[in-house]
Amino acid sequence: MLVRRNSKSGLTSIPIIAKRLYSDNLTREEVMNSQFVPALEDIASRRVALFLYNDPEISRLSECKPFEEPTTEWNDLVNEKVSKLFLPAPIQRRLLVTASSDCLWIARYNALHHKYSSICGDQCQCLERILLNCYLQPSDGLFNMLKFFDDLTRDQRIDLKFRFILACEFSITQKMVANIPLSVLRIHELWKQIDQNGRKDIMQDSPYEMKAYIELVLSLHEKIFEFFRDECCSDYVPVAM
Repeated sequence: MLVRRNSKSGLTSIPIIAKRLYSDNLTREEVMNSQFVPALEDIASRRVALFLYNDPEISRLSECKPFEEPTTEWNDLVNEKVSKLFLPAPIQRRLLVTASSDCLWIARYNALHHKYSSICGDQCQCLERILLNCYLQPSDGLFNMLKFFDDLTRDQRIDLKFRFILACEFSITQKMVANIPLSVLRIHELWKQIDQNGRKDIMQDSPYEMKAYIELVLSLHEKIFEFFRDECCSDYVPVAM
């Protein structure tokens, strides 16, 4: 079996964990009502995503512009790799959706770090498994992209300037309106912690679009909160800055 001998990443359990989702012929209702089975599915999805991320072909293909949409070539390659896990078709389809998406997110964060490498300090450990550990071992046991972002931007081992860049990139790419106030608040919080030299580095080395977004958010963050309070959440009260 393709993943059975990879002891370092613990991937030997992927087929076993995934197959247990259907080992007792559970109905959909039983699966949804079980607290144990969804946890297994989440663990299996994360392990499959890590397996995909470590694959040489996928690694080469994932060296893309941060947060761009996945290409047909990417989707075809991921489909091919997941099909070689020899999982039952229903499990394979379910894992494919979550694992391929998560794998791309991991690749995007690493691509983002490479893009802004000149801004990050010498002590930054972003690529020393922090991203993967944060992904594989979320604090509440279940992976959530918003929580993933929140954990990364709070991790003191990651260079402060890069955490600020992460917050900006996450905010720019948000499609869920409800998540925007949190990301804008984090941008403002992190900016206040960066010294003048650090701020100068960010503004000098960032692309024009990023500079414009930073200036917009920092100058209008109070108005942004007012908008969300008035238009989206009548009971929303921003944290005092």
